[in-house]
Amino acid sequence: MKVLILLGLVSYALAKDTFIVNGQAASAGEYPWQGGWLSFGSFSCGCVVVHQNWILTAGHCVGGAVTQYTAEVGNINRGSGQQLSVSSIVRHPDYNVGSGFTPNDVAVVGAAVPIDGVNIAPAPGGLDTGIDRTSHECWISGWGRTCGGCALPVALQEANVPVIDDATCTSMWTTNYNPALHICVYNGQSGSCNGDSGGPLVCRSDASDTYDLIGLTSWGATGCPVTYPSVYARLSAFLAFVCTETNNEVCY
Repeated sequence: MKVLILLGLVSYALAKDTFIVNGQAASAGEYPWQGGWLSFGSFSCGCVVVHQNWILTAGHCVGGAVTQYTAEVGNINRGSGQQLSVSSIVRHPDYNVGSGFTPNDVAVVGAAVPIDGVNIAPAPGGLDTGIDRTSHECWISGWGRTCGGCALPVALQEANVPVIDDATCTSMWTTNYNPALHICVYNGQSGSCNGDSGGPLVCRSDASDTYDLIGLTSWGATGCPVTYPSVYARLSAFLAFVCTETNNEVCY
């Protein structure tokens, strides 16, 4: 059994970390909802702009005082974006409680001022429920490590990785995987790694060429091998939580 890791830049007995392995550099403006999550001014995770007032990130990326954190948006080069102060952070009340590895790994972040600027836009689409995404085109992105021992990249990385069905993911991750709260991506070639946590998984919608925000990077295997699926928090499971904590401003 592989040792599990959370995909932020934090060390645990079971570490939580994710980065994009075997991806490619994204183009300017390609992921205007992608942000970096900083702790005491240092990059630690990814995050996602979902409204001019709100950001989502992984629950394991927060836990300190609000003043500890800032977000960075608007540039594909890490360290070169617009810095945003944070006014509030609410981690899911059942974070790390329940079945599976690190369940309910979601946090809602309030921005101190409206999020606006060049190459900045909320994540597209809706967090719809009951749709099989295994046949859809999906993308992951982030500034996480590009291999288990590699440094963080400066340029935002992306990879086209399909969602796999729950039965396949369960066969590989056994009881660590909770299909009600998790979603897996896997192609044996690319995946997420340390530093990608809290970043987006987007999939093409049925109706158009637009994409829906489906998940937030959560956990994977130690060393970020591409032989195991990368696991994301399934955002369709957290609609009520997100809606409530954003004062109904983000209700998909």
